[in-house]
Amino acid sequence: MTDIPAVEDAPESALPRLLVDPPWTRRRRANAEPVVLKGLKRRKTPAVESWPPGVRDEWLKTPHMFPKAHEPFPEEPDWKALAERFRSGEMLKLPQGGDRRRGYYWLLMQGPDDLAEELLADERYYGDWDSYVNVVPLKHFAARRGLAAHRLLLHAAKGHVSCAAALVPFLDDATAQIVIGALGRHQVDEAARLWFTWHGAGAAPFVVPDALRKPGPKRTKAEQGLMLIAREHGSGCLVDAARGYGEEAVAAIEELRTDPLDQFPDDLPEWDAETVGKLPRILLRGREQALPVKAVQHFVTMLLISTPEDPYPGCEQVIELCDPASLAEFAWALSVHDRGSGLWASQGVQYAL
Repeated sequence: MTDIPAVEDAPESALPRLLVDPPWTRRRRANAEPVVLKGLKRRKTPAVESWPPGVRDEWLKTPHMFPKAHEPFPEEPDWKALAERFRSGEMLKLPQGGDRRRGYYWLLMQGPDDLAEELLADERYYGDWDSYVNVVPLKHFAARRGLAAHRLLLHAAKGHVSCAAALVPFLDDATAQIVIGALGRHQVDEAARLWFTWHGAGAAPFVVPDALRKPGPKRTKAEQGLMLIAREHGSGCLVDAARGYGEEAVAAIEELRTDPLDQFPDDLPEWDAETVGKLPRILLRGREQALPVKAVQHFVTMLLISTPEDPYPGCEQVIELCDPASLAEFAWALSVHDRGSGLWASQGVQYAL
């Protein structure tokens, strides 16, 4: 163990509130009934389009089951004639052959803008995609045609939830309703999470009403969506979004514990707090003051509710505050001390190392 000269404890005024009065030490309403606000009218605004960096190009480059449909004809086709043959139900003579869905794909991806927009606006063709499970062509439509493809993508996602992955760049109430339902669903959960974190404050107003509806699966997922937004953009944007629904909604959103620092298990892990007194002290940067024992105990609790993949958000605040060398020594000692306590096996302690 490194020989650390005696240093005084840092005063509480020099520490973040998290280490003095963490959320789990404050009085919480046990088994409180969730606040339910009925009749909140969700925002109805035109859809907008906003792409996460690199996603549009990534989607366009993704191969799919129509391996040659992205290749143009050797000669410039007569688009008007091809469109008429397609509308009449006559098979298009594509280089790779195919059916109406393949012909539709080729016309949308290779045809002129006015033809593509006309076909995308015609709901007669939507039925070809309402039970389609391969989302890649739909992502191509989104990347190539943008908002013009939005209605078709909504229709497809209502028919099969995996198609919701093609809605990542779009923002409006109808999209929000589908993405809320996609959270936690196989194959589409990652895309749903990206939608919440990317659109952030813009998405929150569409989600607030469902987070305040009567308890049930949809409310639970809406709350999860707000937590994703808060973790990336801060809980203040949720309060701002709720303000559009009135002060009751603001108060109700504040009760949801959407602040990332409020996300911890109801049943905190049990451990012997006296262990801290047997470990090296954690010095602050500058090595002139140390964390008081109580603050160190709070930090250990943060580690115990963390994993390397999903650390408790407050851990970073402590790490930035502390001297790296003394923190590393503390984490190592914690990982090997009193293995019977179970502290050494905590994934959060591994994260600290």
